[in-house]
Amino acid sequence: MKIKERLGDVSIYGFVFIDEAINPKRCSQILNKKCGSDSTTEVECKLFGCCYLNGKCFYDNTAMAGFVQIRKNSNFQTFYNIIISINVKECTRHCLSSSQCRCFEYDFKRTVCTLSKEACNAQNDSETISSYERIGFSSLTCYNADCGHLDQFNKTDLYECKTDCEVQSNCEFIIYAGDNREKKCTHLPSSNCDFSDSKRRFAYMNSCVLGPVFKDVYQQNDNKLLQITDQQSENTCIDVKADEDFSLRIPWPSVSTISPNFKLNIFGENLHKCIDLKNSLPPVGVLAYIPLDYQNDPIFIGNFLSCQLLNGDDNTVCEYFCSCQMDYCQSVYIKAITNTNNNMKICHYTVVQL
Repeated sequence: MKIKERLGDVSIYGFVFIDEAINPKRCSQILNKKCGSDSTTEVECKLFGCCYLNGKCFYDNTAMAGFVQIRKNSNFQTFYNIIISINVKECTRHCLSSSQCRCFEYDFKRTVCTLSKEACNAQNDSETISSYERIGFSSLTCYNADCGHLDQFNKTDLYECKTDCEVQSNCEFIIYAGDNREKKCTHLPSSNCDFSDSKRRFAYMNSCVLGPVFKDVYQQNDNKLLQITDQQSENTCIDVKADEDFSLRIPWPSVSTISPNFKLNIFGENLHKCIDLKNSLPPVGVLAYIPLDYQNDPIFIGNFLSCQLLNGDDNTVCEYFCSCQMDYCQSVYIKAITNTNNNMKICHYTVVQL
């Protein structure tokens, strides 16, 4: 049984059951997720590690959310764990659970998972081994697009690039290129990008901003994002209006912890209703939900699962429990709905690790 509500292009389920995937074979199951753009060639598609079908390039189910896949083995200098007889999804979970994990190598034939604190050092093309460079961090929202591609890259390591950006006050954007040839990274003060198809031909390019994004705002110096992420001031609230969509996406809320489950607290004023999809969807209130689909982009349409309402006073605070079962959630969304301009405000949120 499942309860389903629709909010425009969003389908939100009360609960679902997710089957555990067995180890996939390359290109045997094509995801309905485009790799690159409509102009991506077959040669480029294979270079990106994707699958070419009927003139189009797609990801298959060896693609793991939160990672850039390189179809080569990694020549690690050191590794901190080797696990045998597990599938690639389980290997992914082990890496995401550790703040130290930056890359893992997976042998699909031998079902061996190798976890490393080093960046991937992909060496030789392989049909049975892939290296997975981690981009799934709670501080990064990554778009599978080229927004500000520079000829001069100053790093080869995404993690170092991210760390440098986080300590520089004028940095809010990083560009990472990783494919079967090489990898490189740089960071930028800002970027204006329409994320159109023309920016997506080269699927190995990832453009990442620091922090969460709204459906209509991703620039981190925008006042709207500064307000919602400022938990120190009570005066940084955002008005929720009937003619403006309030949809906030928070990336990878529980990674680098043992448990993938988490609680989300939403604080505001005149919230009207902490929405629980055990009941019908009211015309006003606040809702938290998580994605059911594989996301190679911070999308705001598709299929989602409602978080469980734990507590809330329908006025200033709503507390939710969110779970992607055994997996780490790629994101969590806060949706605020109103049908009148009735002084409803969202002030800030907190993610509580369990």
